[in-house]
Amino acid sequence: MRGRRIATEIWILLGLFAAFLAFVAYFERIGQEKTAAVTPSSYNAQAQGVKALYLLFAQTGYPVTRLTTNWNGLDSSDRLLIVVEPFEREVDPSEDAALHRWLMSGGTLLYLVTSPPRPLDPNDTVAGDVAVIAGKADQTEVRPDAPDSPYLRHVARFAVKSAVRLQPASHGKYETLFHDDQGALTLHKPLGKGHVLVVANSAAASNRFIREADNAVFLVNVAAASLGAQGGNIVFDEYHHGVGFEGSVESGDSTWDYMPKSVRLALWQALGLLALLVYNGNRRFGRPRMLPAPTYRPSTDYVGSMARLYRRAGAGDIALVTLYKTFARELTHALDLPPDLPASALVQQAERRYGAESEALSPLLTRCEEVVRGKRVSEAEMLDLAQRLERFRRRFDLVRE
Repeated sequence: MRGRRIATEIWILLGLFAAFLAFVAYFERIGQEKTAAVTPSSYNAQAQGVKALYLLFAQTGYPVTRLTTNWNGLDSSDRLLIVVEPFEREVDPSEDAALHRWLMSGGTLLYLVTSPPRPLDPNDTVAGDVAVIAGKADQTEVRPDAPDSPYLRHVARFAVKSAVRLQPASHGKYETLFHDDQGALTLHKPLGKGHVLVVANSAAASNRFIREADNAVFLVNVAAASLGAQGGNIVFDEYHHGVGFEGSVESGDSTWDYMPKSVRLALWQALGLLALLVYNGNRRFGRPRMLPAPTYRPSTDYVGSMARLYRRAGAGDIALVTLYKTFARELTHALDLPPDLPASALVQQAERRYGAESEALSPLLTRCEEVVRGKRVSEAEMLDLAQRLERFRRRFDLVRE
């Protein structure tokens, strides 16, 4: 009972710890999704978030997902990747290579940049041929520069509030979609089978400005042109806003490296609990004590005591009657005969079954019947009759092991 109670307590502890791990993982995720009010995340419903754009695409009927791994996690079913600065996690060089491969195979990148200004980056094979330069952050509206572009269909005005502008390299082969007197605001270029759109106006997709001018129409046009007739997913990059496990196995980090700190602490606690359970399950709870050996009485004690009782009472004939009736019952059962069969008939049936071996059985049973009817026998004769009955029991195979 005590061992069962201890096992129950151990299972309860393990269950509680499993629940603790589940709560840690859940609240870690919730904590990531509750981003700061200034984060341009699709989880953020504040002014600078892009949750309205996420819901707009979903209500329009486009499949919309969130990317919670780095760009190595993009696959062929993802057709439009929306990346909004600023980032909370830096872009790893291996991600640029993965993004470049994805674009070359037909994906489209909508990259909304913001401060700070930055020069050309030859190591960036996607958008490194565009410099981000300083500009005035006044709110204004501009008209499209390439009305025939599929991205600008039914777009008459574009609301702008950005402190940066775009300056493409001379070899960049970019098409300007919007600009003002300070520089380009939106650039487009094909890249392999895919397309890259760089927008120096991250506010254009924000919850606050998406309703201004024709910003929503422009963004829906980008989705329609990117997915086309083939369909696919629109993916919002949330990994670089701090959502999801940091790092990836593809980038060379171990699973332990990209686990959240809270999960790693929980696993250390699990190891400590396991060590404690192993220790408690194997330690002594006191000094060892020798248990007294129980005194066992052999099963022959009863037989011996009954024999002494019969001898002292001079009732050896009762013991012989008991042995004889037991022998007769076993023999009739072995011969499949009625239990009340007379001794003479029993002898005849035994002679048929066992042959010459049963010739001495008749005088034995006759003498036993006399004892049953009350004839007294001496102790020596009683012992002889008992021994003869036992020999016949063994000869007729009436003994059960």
